[in-house]
Amino acid sequence: MEQVFSYAVDGEDRLISVGPSWDCFAHDNGAENLDEKSILGQTIWLFLANPGVREIYQSIFRRVRQSQKHLEVSFRCDSPSLRRFMAISIQPGPNNGLLLTSRLLRAEPRTRMPFLDSEKPRTQDFLVICSWCKKVKDDPDWIEIEVAVENNSALQGEDFPQMTHGICQPCKAEALQGTH
Repeated sequence: MEQVFSYAVDGEDRLISVGPSWDCFAHDNGAENLDEKSILGQTIWLFLANPGVREIYQSIFRRVRQSQKHLEVSFRCDSPSLRRFMAISIQPGPNNGLLLTSRLLRAEPRTRMPFLDSEKPRTQDFLVICSWCKKVKDDPDWIEIEVAVENNSALQGEDFPQMTHGICQPCKAEALQGTH
């Protein structure tokens, strides 16, 4: 069964509607605070904390609005026990708004990654994860999460570093290019 999560923003990028599966997805991923009632009317940019990621989405939004053509970008939205491969389609909407649809393309089970559990205690340290491919920044490279866990004892204990999102260069290039 294909999972689809849709939402729409107005010309000022405020969330104006979400699809019927929105609340269920938020609940299943420990984000009950992001239910429909709490997010409608809010600017989407409140939910993208990393300035680089926000800038890329803003660039994509501008491109769709200017070209009036749909754009699709692949990304991952992992949970502690699943690698989820997804695609987001961004289409022009009425009154300079946008219609966004995220589709789950496939999910792969994996050994549970406790550090991806948002309920786990966090230290004051930070770990940068690519918003698109979920690789972990390991200066100067980006490595798969599983490799990062194997190589970093801080990801194997009880208290984990806080996760912050960035974007690796290959994903940045793909996101800015997009596909039609």
